[in-house]
Amino acid sequence: MISIKMTGQVKVLTLLEKLRKIDKVVRLWLESSEVDNIMNDSFSKNFRSQGRPKWTSLASSTKSTRVSKGFGASPILHETGNLMDEVTSMRGKVSSASGGFVKEWGADQLRGTERKKFVAHQGGIGKPGQKLPQRQMIGFQKEDASKLTRSLSNWLSTQIQ
Repeated sequence: MISIKMTGQVKVLTLLEKLRKIDKVVRLWLESSEVDNIMNDSFSKNFRSQGRPKWTSLASSTKSTRVSKGFGASPILHETGNLMDEVTSMRGKVSSASGGFVKEWGADQLRGTERKKFVAHQGGIGKPGQKLPQRQMIGFQKEDASKLTRSLSNWLSTQIQ
């Protein structure tokens, strides 16, 4: 006859109860400023490095226009700094999705004037008939994955003990 003896049943039940609540813990992490800070640093790096992958250079005519208006010939997407400031301080929206939660950053979080600039450059579509080089300001980089994983792991270790 085979006999199975389970010891530490209270520990197992306690762990299972904590795991049952993990979706709430993950949602709290997503809503924390920690996740936004990691991604805002990444968005900021996109502007500082002129894109990741590298953005297409400004056209000569664009450089001339910028200079004539009193702005420098570069950096790209940085005349007044308003768009960069808004994009790099976005707070993502958390919503439920099948299988869990999602956090999204996007144009709907920007003021009207900056939203128009963002949509035009992020998607590469300007005024009717105008094709702009696509310059993605927000996007997920490989390095973001390891930072977010480390952050979530640290968060879980403090929340589930």
